[in-house]
Amino acid sequence: MATAQDSIHVNTHELTDTASAVADTGHVYKWQWETLPQVPGMYQLDSLPELKLSGFHKKKILDGCLDSYVSQTKFFHKELPAVRNGEMGIPVEYSISNDSILSLGMFMCVLLSIIMISRSWRFTCFQMKNLFRTPRENSIILRETSSEIRYQFFFSLQGVLLLAMFVYTLARHLLNEGEDYSVGDYQLIAIYGGAILLYRLLCEGLEDIVLPIYFKSNQRLMWKGSRQFLIALQGALLLPVALVYFYFHLDIHTTIMVTIGIIAITLLLRFYKAYCIFFQKNNAFLQFFLYLCTLKVIPLALLTIVSLFIANYLKINI
Repeated sequence: MATAQDSIHVNTHELTDTASAVADTGHVYKWQWETLPQVPGMYQLDSLPELKLSGFHKKKILDGCLDSYVSQTKFFHKELPAVRNGEMGIPVEYSISNDSILSLGMFMCVLLSIIMISRSWRFTCFQMKNLFRTPRENSIILRETSSEIRYQFFFSLQGVLLLAMFVYTLARHLLNEGEDYSVGDYQLIAIYGGAILLYRLLCEGLEDIVLPIYFKSNQRLMWKGSRQFLIALQGALLLPVALVYFYFHLDIHTTIMVTIGIIAITLLLRFYKAYCIFFQKNNAFLQFFLYLCTLKVIPLALLTIVSLFIANYLKINI
């Protein structure tokens, strides 16, 4: 008299023969079977032990025979080959335009920029008119209101974020095939943003230390207002360039040239304003040259070196 274990043993051998018959891929298209191992979750079925089943399915097979199990379900068909029809899709490459979090941040920047520009339009026109005007030594200084200070602070932070995203995109563009970064995209943007913010804090800290030694408080107040306005202006001008590049796929070389142009124009305006406030009266060209080298060129060179070091240090081969 045959026992239940003998029945299970016999049925297991029958399943092995059936699985081997199913694994015959002569009737399957060649391109489908060759690309089958590349499809996630699929594999070539050579024998029954390779059949990936859950604990529940294995228990059902061990409790009875496979024929009774197949008769109770409509989702398992041993007569069908384990292939998928169609072609494999190409994964979409990551970019800022298809990132929901960064896209939401860009949308908030656009919305807040429109509101703040509309509310500070008169202040912006006043500052633009005074950029090319040489201030008098005893002229009255009009201080910004608290709202105008908040607007400039927002545009300054927006400029830091956009510059960090530009540098991140450029670093990704310069990667060779088979290279990647050891940190995530958000972490890399945050690292570059921190480096740019540290550069600005270093420049302002050096100016706050050096300028009180040589210049009057009236001149320093005029320079501080002009400097903050030009930094905020740079952040506002970078926003439309970022929108066109990230969402309308502007050429990266054109984007780099436009970005460098905006940065260069705002830096030249800062140099010109510093010369008009501090050095024009005494025609101190040597002092102005030393001022540029100490407080502008050296921190900018340090920022470039740090950015290249970050890109090379975090780069790995995959």
